[in-house]
Amino acid sequence: IGLAAGLFNGVIIAFTGISAFIITLASLSVFKGINLGITEAQPFYGVAESVKSFGNSSLLGTLPLLILPMLVCLVGVWILLNRMRYGRHLLAVGASPTAAGLVGISVRNIVIGTHALSGLLAAVAGMMVVARLQIGQPTIGDDWLILSFAAPVIGGAVLAGGHVNVIGTLLGVTTIAIITTTHHHHQKYNRKQYVEPCSFFLYYLSRQIVQMYLNNFDVLNLLLALHAQKNLSILA
Repeated sequence: IGLAAGLFNGVIIAFTGISAFIITLASLSVFKGINLGITEAQPFYGVAESVKSFGNSSLLGTLPLLILPMLVCLVGVWILLNRMRYGRHLLAVGASPTAAGLVGISVRNIVIGTHALSGLLAAVAGMMVVARLQIGQPTIGDDWLILSFAAPVIGGAVLAGGHVNVIGTLLGVTTIAIITTTHHHHQKYNRKQYVEPCSFFLYYLSRQIVQMYLNNFDVLNLLLALHAQKNLSILA
């Protein structure tokens, strides 16, 4: 289902040219409505025993067994982005779809494939949550939207596209998890547990925006210098 949902988003984005942010945000509301309509907003307790057992098991008595699928996904995404041609094409499309298309990269295929992969990974994460909680809670994750943006940005990803740090994203997720878990233990709900991660997000986002303007300013100065040099050579 996650793969199909991601594929659905990818096809719409690729063939309409509408911003991926708008499409995925709209489809989020659609999928959430379907979810609540099917479940009637009631928890699902009929989770398979094998899934429950997997969610409760641990390695060496300390590490949850759920860390294994997380590591598999982490290594797989790192290899995809750093060692495979598809990953290089993906980053090229993220940086500049127009330039990527001019060098022969199929932008539509990359967009569709990447959103399908994103949906698949989201489905895996959802199954891990169900295994951990032992129930299917239809309303869980409603307040995770901004945190899903904050984690990769804190980890070094550029929202404008073209650069992502897989290990940095893991550290960003860990940072947010530590903050929220600490506040949960101190029973400080609905305050700092949301304010602090979002503050980190805004801080790193503002740094990216400033850096982008500085880079554009450097490029402008370079172009002006080349233009002046050309004029001097003509006069000479």
